[in-house]
Amino acid sequence: MSETNNVQRKGLVIVNTGDGKGKTTAALGMLVRSWGRDMRVVMLQFIKAKTANWGEIRAAKKMGVEIIPLGAGFTWQSKDIEKDRSFAGF
Repeated sequence: MSETNNVQRKGLVIVNTGDGKGKTTAALGMLVRSWGRDMRVVMLQFIKAKTANWGEIRAAKKMGVEIIPLGAGFTWQSKDIEKDRSFAGF
């Protein structure tokens, strides 16, 4: 939608949670579709370590899209699970 249509654009936050695989893939699908429609996008990863350099992060950089890993690594390997929970808002 263009702003010339007098439609107010709103932001949207989508949280993908759950056990097992698929969260990153689902988030990337939504991100790419939105980016493809010229929407501003960013992806925050609460599980992936801040030092992460995964393939999706490298690909997003090439697209000019920001993916921000915020965690200390996989939570099941956490040395301070309470800190990780508080960071994620739990």
